[in-house]
Amino acid sequence: MFWKLEKSKAALEVLDKFSEFGCTSDGDSYYLAIQAAGKKSMVGAAWGVCEKMISSGCFADGKKAGEIVTFFCKGKKVTEAHSVYLAAKEKKNDETISMALELLEEYKGESLKHAGKSFAAVIHSLCRMKNVKDAKKLLMRMDCLKREKWRNAKDMIRVMERRGLRPDVYTYSMIMSGYAKGGMIDEAHYHILICGYCKMEEFEKALECLKEMKEDGVQPNVDEYNKLIQSLCLKAMDWRTAEKLLEEMEGSGLYLKGITRSLIAAVKELEMEEMSKDSQEA
Repeated sequence: MFWKLEKSKAALEVLDKFSEFGCTSDGDSYYLAIQAAGKKSMVGAAWGVCEKMISSGCFADGKKAGEIVTFFCKGKKVTEAHSVYLAAKEKKNDETISMALELLEEYKGESLKHAGKSFAAVIHSLCRMKNVKDAKKLLMRMDCLKREKWRNAKDMIRVMERRGLRPDVYTYSMIMSGYAKGGMIDEAHYHILICGYCKMEEFEKALECLKEMKEDGVQPNVDEYNKLIQSLCLKAMDWRTAEKLLEEMEGSGLYLKGITRSLIAAVKELEMEEMSKDSQEA
């Protein structure tokens, strides 16, 4: 009311006496007092109100905060305008972080596996806000999650060792990569075993592993088939088994790259040529 009547001093005095009247200043109260001071170009008085507003953390809505910033810019008080802008932005961010913290409380079980980046971002912001208590609480939840993942990883390594495979740096990288991409534990387990057996040229075990994989309800992907087919052709010259695998994967709706398809045909042709030579020599 006072700012409409251009009673700037009266508006400022009323704001100062809010506590005496048992009233609490809010964002709109500060905004109207600043508007009233602006009517009389009382930039110093307006900045005094702004300092109280920033200190209280009670800001007007985005549009009104923008008008306050504009007012100080027009009065060539760029530093003050920038201070209001930063404080308003910080307030908005803090409110967003509080909401994010509440949302993270809803993460349970499997959903926690995909929340690493969210937890890290909120912890960083909580530290900036000096909210150490909640930051520590989130860190504890992240730590428990990591310990659980590591126990699962160690179990997989034991399975590999029982099957006669010796884990190397590549193996550990594969395990951790699998976790990072979504916690697909069974898929990572079988992928590592199949690659390991192919590397050791134990193709029967690799094929058994592929069979087990399907029996356990885990669908082999193109990588597993590709690795097996290439190894069978290049190391065992077994184009027949490779061809069966090709038919199997096509039946599952998977498509093999042309270069590996050509490899099966080349090994088959090579065997035919050898058989032809042998028959001619005989």
